Amino acid sequence: MNNLDRFKNKIIVSKTSRLCSDAVANFFLKEYISLVYFSEIKNVGDLVSPYLVEKITGKMVRRAQTSIFPRLLGVGSILGSGSFNSYIWGSGSIDGQFPKNELDPKKIFAVRGKRSLDLLKSKYELSARLPLGDPALLMPKFFKPKPNVKFTLGIIPHYVDFDKAKSLLEGCESDYTIIDVRQDPETFISKISECEFIISSSLHGLILADSYQIPNKWVQFSDLIVGGTWKFHDYYSVTDNYSPSALQICQVEDIINTVKNPNKVFQVSGFKYSLDNLHDSFPVNVFY
Repeated sequence: MNNLDRFKNKIIVSKTSRLCSDAVANFFLKEYISLVYFSEIKNVGDLVSPYLVEKITGKMVRRAQTSIFPRLLGVGSILGSGSFNSYIWGSGSIDGQFPKNELDPKKIFAVRGKRSLDLLKSKYELSARLPLGDPALLMPKFFKPKPNVKFTLGIIPHYVDFDKAKSLLEGCESDYTIIDVRQDPETFISKISECEFIISSSLHGLILADSYQIPNKWVQFSDLIVGGTWKFHDYYSVTDNYSPSALQICQVEDIINTVKNPNKVFQVSGFKYSLDNLHDSFPVNVFY
């Protein structure tokens, strides 16, 4: 057997293993919910989804391995991973591209923003009352950190920006703190709650800051984030931040300058729709 054949066999074994895992869960592990979320890199924006689903349902979550069986898509820019067997609750597109697989419009219960909604409505007939919003906005219903402000500014780089942000702040003696997105939701939220203001190149750094009423500003450290600015504008489309723009961070002075005129830089982007409707749109009849 040559190397190519060995590689093909590994792929077949891997696909078979994932299929078997989902089949067992679908037929025998009814106490679990099969959820689609990215797990290659620990990231609070991805981990919010299993956290919320477990809190809402009281069930445990397992990561869906295939698209063969019913599965839930929740928090995240994962709409492109949808399929006919996907139940969509608050997901959004990462880049404005339509999902490669056909979706079932009857299984779309909520989407993140107006951009994602318009994308889906270009192909499917959806309810005019379809709830909008990122379910991460619901976190204060389930976790309330102890208020304890320690820092003027919290800096939340997307994980692709972390090293650059860290190097910019080396030797900076101001009361700033870098908050790594590669941690669980409760730890992350406790960290941002220690800050008077937040700047973030991570979408869920901004969303969670908004949800906990911490004034914040969208920033860019690089052009490395997949999908560019699309998902940010999708989120802001359901807030009262009508002209969102990212502040370019090239040097440490750009960071320091943000806190010199905080009233002109930072804001809490208010959600314009109903959090109760978003919460209640969870497909309970399917996953309870």
